[in-house]
Order: sequence, then structure tokens, then C-alpha cells
Amino acid sequence: MDPCTQGLIGATFSSLFSNKKDIRKASLCGAIGGLAPDLDIFIRSENDQLLFIEYHRHFTHSLFFAPIGSIFVSLIIFTCFYKLRMSLSFIYLFTLIGFLSHGLLDSLTSYGTSLFWPLSQSRVSLNLISIVDPIFTFTLVLLLIFSLLKKSTSLIRSSILFSFFYIFLCYQKHLQVKDFIFEISERRGHNIERLIIKPTIGNIILWRSVYRTNNKYYVDAVYAPFFDEPKFKSGAILNAIDKESVFPELKSNSIQREDIRRFSFFSDDFIYIHPLNRFLIGDLRYGFLPYDDKSLWGIEINTNTPEIHVDFKNLRDFNEKFYKEYWNMLSGNYQYQILENYKYEHR
Repeated sequence: MDPCTQGLIGATFSSLFSNKKDIRKASLCGAIGGLAPDLDIFIRSENDQLLFIEYHRHFTHSLFFAPIGSIFVSLIIFTCFYKLRMSLSFIYLFTLIGFLSHGLLDSLTSYGTSLFWPLSQSRVSLNLISIVDPIFTFTLVLLLIFSLLKKSTSLIRSSILFSFFYIFLCYQKHLQVKDFIFEISERRGHNIERLIIKPTIGNIILWRSVYRTNNKYYVDAVYAPFFDEPKFKSGAILNAIDKESVFPELKSNSIQREDIRRFSFFSDDFIYIHPLNRFLIGDLRYGFLPYDDKSLWGIEINTNTPEIHVDFKNLRDFNEKFYKEYWNMLSGNYQYQILENYKYEHR
């Protein structure tokens, strides 16, 4: 998630294991520990632009790396905050709690986190919460501020309970949207082979769904308010591609073929040819709007230079029209389809 929330969660969980006297010191160590794993953003290469996405949320986010990473972070805290007279063992304990919380929280989002590296290379992405969720973050901010001002462990427990309750609410919404998408697919006569459902930015009532069937991807937006039945908007229909056969000019052992494999792994194999650029492979998990085919990023292939790494393209270019439509979708002021009245036309 965003750095602010990561620091807050690290501070909150660390404070839970502290006494009233040391709660502020514990929260400081936990906050720094909660932020530290994202130092992996400095792992970059000018020649290999995929190195950044390959190593972001990689080993630094692993539960097994946390005890090691916490040693280095603790030494830095011990040196920089020596006036606070904290023992190294005290710093390490609460830094470790913050460090562990980071990977666990990131695994709840859709980006993908190497939570069990080196035992497993799989990227865990539960798709329950957006990388930015104002309700979740602002509530944690208020509870943490009051708990530190009053040195109240009861408020900290309230903050922890809220965190678990909110994640449980996200889980329930995810299940509701998943069941809804299966109902839609049945009306279409589709057998879902692969499916990803994720909340859109900043909320848990507007979701993006992408499923694969018969070598095609179907993208849908689902509006699932708390006190009404879900509605949806049918979106893009795209051809699926194979990372081993797309751009057949590229040999199996070429650098660009391997880059396609790396990007496909990062994208959980939800890759497609971008409609505006036939040489661009996009990550279909993310779009400008919940139903569209405009990926937020992708890789550009140059078949004339197969031994030079691909270019990573940041495609985010939001404008006023996008913000207006997104707000209308989020507020429910939108022409959604109702499942009862839905008649699918084969395309």
C-alpha cells in the first residue's frame, strides 16, 4: 500500500506490544520498520527497465527476510536516535514487527508481493484492498494520534480491531463481486478459466473484473454499494496472448523474449496487445477506468533489436474527462446494467 499506511500499520502493531511508558518509542521504531521494505525502489538499471518492477515488493517484503532487514534498520535507528536511550534489543523487536507488517499488508493488494521468498517465487496478491484507501488510512491516523497523545493501549487495540474489521469487510465485498461475476459469465454462456477481481483506487464499492475464456479476456466494472444490489458495465473484450508465441520473430532465448516472460510473471499472465500500439504489451489487471482496455503500464517490443531490453512504458495520462466519469461511476450516478435485465449479445 501507500507509504503513509505502511508506516501507520507498522506503528500501530508495534504499539500493541508495548507498555504505556514506551508506546511512543515503540511506534517510532514500528513506523520506520514499516516503511523500510520499500527502499527496494532504488533497485534500478538504465539498461534493464524491468529490473524495477521485478524487484519492487520482492525479497525486502519477504517474511523470511524481515529478521535480517530489521537488523540493519535497527542499527540506523540506534545511531540516529541515540538521545532517546533505547536499547538495541528494544529497537529490534519493534522494528521487526513493523517490518513484518509491511509485506503482509502489501499482499492484500493486487500488485503482487514475494511474501515467502526464497521458499517460493510466487507473488501473493489477494486483491482485497486498493493501494490507496482513504477510509482505512485516515481512521488509522486518528486512532494512532489519540492513542499516542493519551498513551492509551486501549485505543491501540481499537485501531487493531478496526483494521481487521475493515479487511474482513473487503473480503466480504470481494466474495460478493466474485459471485456476481460468475452470474454474469453464466448468462454469457462462459466457463471462466482465470479470473481477477480488484477494487479500484480509494474504495471498496467499485471493482474491476477481468476473466479469461476461449482465448479472450472480458473486462467488466462492478458497482457494489453497501445497501443495494450490485450493478455492472460490460467493458472491453480482448484477445489473449501467449508469452511464448507472441511476436514470433523473437527467438526463445532472446533477451526480449525473456523480458516478455518477466513482464507476464509480474502481470500474473494477464497480458494483451494494447489497442493503440500493436507493439505494446499491457498489464490488463489495471486500467484507466474499471471497464476499459487502457493499461496503466506496459512494455514496448522492438523486433529489430531482440538482444536489447524492452522499454517499460508508463501510460498513465489522466484528464478531466476521466476524473468526471470515474466519479460518476463511484457515486452511482451512472448508467449501469442490472443483471435481471441483461441480455448478452455474442461478439
